[in-house]
Amino acid sequence: MNAAYWSIYSKTPTCYPYLIRGELRTSESILDLGCGSYPLKAKIGLDFKKSVGVEIVPEKTQLAKRYLDDVIVGDIRSLDFDENSFNAVVAIDVIEHFEKSEALELLECMQKWSSKKVVITIPNGKTPGFVDPELPEELVEFQRHKCGFSPQELRKLGFRVYGIRGLQSLRDIRKRFPFMKLCSLVSQPFCKNNPEYASGLLGVK
Repeated sequence: MNAAYWSIYSKTPTCYPYLIRGELRTSESILDLGCGSYPLKAKIGLDFKKSVGVEIVPEKTQLAKRYLDDVIVGDIRSLDFDENSFNAVVAIDVIEHFEKSEALELLECMQKWSSKKVVITIPNGKTPGFVDPELPEELVEFQRHKCGFSPQELRKLGFRVYGIRGLQSLRDIRKRFPFMKLCSLVSQPFCKNNPEYASGLLGVK
């Protein structure tokens, strides 16, 4: 997905980049866990006085450095930061790649590192995930989905929960039929406030 796509997506009121942009508008610093090659900062079009990313795939960090002040190469689970080091700590499509106990520990760490907001996106429930065939074998495990959360579970953890990425019933269909992505987009206004039916979840704390 290119910059033009994200520019439009981040201005569509019911889509998750727009929702996150609103949540982080007053934040001055951000820690982006599992930032990938195109970090959240670039996707939502916000500037931060301090922006740090963490990414385990070295090749992706070189691209991420174009957008962030610093990018740490490594496993999120081996890192630690001082309490309240960042206004916002985000993990976009990251939490599901850990075992449930590790995911819960990471959420606790994110809360500790953040002084304002914790933002996550995850699938609604456990899904198989996509494994990039070009990744080295030692990195494949980091693309597999190992856990899942329901809207109810996130609420119990103190998150406000929004449905994202359209209806869950369209999730597998749209992979086979690209035009179904439009149907997902059309269903998003309903899913936003009815996350139980959504393909993905946005949690804000």
